[in-house]
Amino acid sequence: MTSLPLTALGQSSGTGGDLPPRVSEPKNIELFGAGNHAPLVVYPDIDFDGPCLAEQVISALQAFQGNSAVSASSAQIDQTEYTRRTVILLGNILTNPEILWLYALGHTFVDAAYPGGSGYVIQHVYDPLGAGRNVLIIGASSHEGLRRGVARFVVEVARLGVPQWHPCILVDSDLDIVTQLPEHLDDDAFQRLRDDVLIRMRTGHMWREIYAAIHAAQHYILSGCKTYLQHFHAHLLAHRDFTAIGDDQFYGGLEFWMPTYIQVWDCVEHSDYWTEEQRRETIVF
Repeated sequence: MTSLPLTALGQSSGTGGDLPPRVSEPKNIELFGAGNHAPLVVYPDIDFDGPCLAEQVISALQAFQGNSAVSASSAQIDQTEYTRRTVILLGNILTNPEILWLYALGHTFVDAAYPGGSGYVIQHVYDPLGAGRNVLIIGASSHEGLRRGVARFVVEVARLGVPQWHPCILVDSDLDIVTQLPEHLDDDAFQRLRDDVLIRMRTGHMWREIYAAIHAAQHYILSGCKTYLQHFHAHLLAHRDFTAIGDDQFYGGLEFWMPTYIQVWDCVEHSDYWTEEQRRETIVF
């Protein structure tokens, strides 16, 4: 099981020295490798069917000639696995402790309540240790949900032309965050939202609007609905407008909310919602 103190996070991300310029570009999750670089499928310790589900994932990956994915229980791996290969985690924070540290960092929300029932979520976590290796989560709140999530993964892998998972979020859930989605914003509605947010920022509601942006990004992570990214984007542009006016000095509170913003941006920047120009603009906030 991975135990990850904050010092390890700092070391892995290169803090303590000059950081290189951040470059944002679309990322894919490699599903190919051999030896110590082969994908590792980590199954739940307390699910008696976990090894069988892991084997289904491995069989799907072996369709790519030369691939040699392997499996292990969460009790059998440590932090080094995340620095040399793609790790595929099955389950939730209660059944698979390896998901817990990613949950604590806000990269995933898979637990006993989400996605709930027989639902599932398939999502990526890009480079959580800053080592150039990625995590793919097939998450579920129940055994039936996990079985269905693995089955969906197998179907999706069969459609891939190359052994790369294109970052996206696939969600099947009866929760209202997934079933009751906001309407898509056309250009006029997007601009009205941006203008309204700016007004609220200028009239004493800066903190509320910043956290509305953060919550919109989190709602995208939960649902996979890109309309939430429209709301997130409109809030970020409104904040840029607010800063350009000259009002956003100490009042803006950047020093308090920026770490959380960076965290959610790391989770949403690889969505195909964004154009390359929008990505470049956003990372300078």
